[in-house]
Amino acid sequence: MTHIVQFYDHEEALYSLVSAFLADGLAAGEHVLVVGTEEHRREFAARLRARNIDFEADHLLMVDARQLMSTFMIGAAPDAQRFRDSVVGTIRRHLNGSTKIRIYGEMVDLLWRDGNAEGALQLEDLWNDAETELRFSLLCAYSLAPFFNEMAEGNMNAFE
Repeated sequence: MTHIVQFYDHEEALYSLVSAFLADGLAAGEHVLVVGTEEHRREFAARLRARNIDFEADHLLMVDARQLMSTFMIGAAPDAQRFRDSVVGTIRRHLNGSTKIRIYGEMVDLLWRDGNAEGALQLEDLWNDAETELRFSLLCAYSLAPFFNEMAEGNMNAFE
């Protein structure tokens, strides 16, 4: 497994990075799975169209990140078996006999943005565990906003 982690400070950087990652995978004949927000999925699709890539081909699957998370979260924590059933199951179905898949996922980022650091770390571990069952490249992009906010709050508390 290749696990790429990228931080970004504005949406344009995210769109450029992820659309290039997706386009490269599709050009190489890999299956591609995007687990993102509706806004991001819409923009990635537009960027793929602009590159003249048939993003509607059966090699590309886009799913809603929050909806997928709802299938394996119990309260604020991801459940390992439910993650395997829903996420690993989705990957297996999308592979449809292929052996390579590229995945862009922003579920961990959403947990960070929600202030659920513990859930985010547990979900990262589940992604790492999934590599024992599947062969994939995973790109996770994290907005710097929650980290800046946390640092700013910490600094402000220091002056009280």
